[in-house]
Amino acid sequence: MPLYRRLTRRLSPLLTRLLSPIPIPQPCRLCGLFSGTPVCHACHAISTPAPHRCRRCALPLPGSGEICGECLQQSPAFYHTLCAGDHTPPASDWLNVFKHNADLTAGELLLWRLAKVVEAHYGNGPRPDLLIPTPMHWRAQLQRGFNQAAWMSHRLSQQTGIPALMALQRVAAGQAQKSLSRRERLHNLRDCFEVRPRMHSLLSGRHLALIDDVVTTGASARLLSQLLRDAGAARVDVWCLTRTPKPHRLRCGPELA
Repeated sequence: MPLYRRLTRRLSPLLTRLLSPIPIPQPCRLCGLFSGTPVCHACHAISTPAPHRCRRCALPLPGSGEICGECLQQSPAFYHTLCAGDHTPPASDWLNVFKHNADLTAGELLLWRLAKVVEAHYGNGPRPDLLIPTPMHWRAQLQRGFNQAAWMSHRLSQQTGIPALMALQRVAAGQAQKSLSRRERLHNLRDCFEVRPRMHSLLSGRHLALIDDVVTTGASARLLSQLLRDAGAARVDVWCLTRTPKPHRLRCGPELA
């Protein structure tokens, strides 16, 4: 073999490494600190231990009971609520950039945490038959650019093998929910949702998981779960990314956004 070919073969890998682009530090999408990746190692590694939660509404329980007093007194239509964590930083920051900026990197991080909670909860036991995303009004979806619950359902379906079904629709926009109490939200959401036509036969006797991004006051979860139960569903669980704690206390109640 000629000398120049031998030299070329030996030097080629070295030249490739020397001339390859040098990684430019970029800010972490979640915390803003500079790193070589879109999400820094610290944010990726954050995993706050889940507190002991009410099985129904997922708010922290101070004792060793399974269901809080409020859920025992006024049982919601859903059976379990599973969440990736409380709606506090950094999880709330991740959710905001996912929801309002369509940052799917943050969404994937939260979804990964939720998937671990789901896996630990169901184990080898029976899982839901269908994933039902919380619907958005078409105007709100047009403004935001996507339905985060529908995206979550699609990704969770890919990960779990559980089919996703758009069984619900929002037929009225209603007032913005953010500043309303649970009672005001329940009144505001009345007649806003319905089960889509010809879906009842697909829901009858099924174990469903209602998918939403954040649990706040429980109004939507109560209403939508009741609609699904009235349509014939045997059981409804709620899966969400974050759970908003009650202000100034760790008392539990049946509340979801």
